[in-house]
Amino acid sequence: MQGSPWWLTADQRHLAGYSREFINANSYKISLQLKNLLLLVAYWPDPGWRMIVWRGVHIPLWPVQGPVAWYDDDPIAAGFSWKDSRKAQAEFHMALALRYDPEMV
Repeated sequence: MQGSPWWLTADQRHLAGYSREFINANSYKISLQLKNLLLLVAYWPDPGWRMIVWRGVHIPLWPVQGPVAWYDDDPIAAGFSWKDSRKAQAEFHMALALRYDPEMV
């Protein structure tokens, strides 16, 4: 199991307006590995952001539709560590990212 409110963002300047204390107190990202199954639950409080998921690795269960974006550079998950369990969980956890979207505000 891994948990941290640490977020990659497509553009760091938009994240600069949030203090580390705010992020730690108001967001979360928790992943769990059960053999070959990787699960992740995440929350970001600001509706002006989209979650960025890794196509072929992250499969959103909820919301089925909504503010989700995909990484464009790896459409078939070729770079994911499918054979190394520890590395796979770390990549799965860390790769869920954020992108500021002014249309969401």
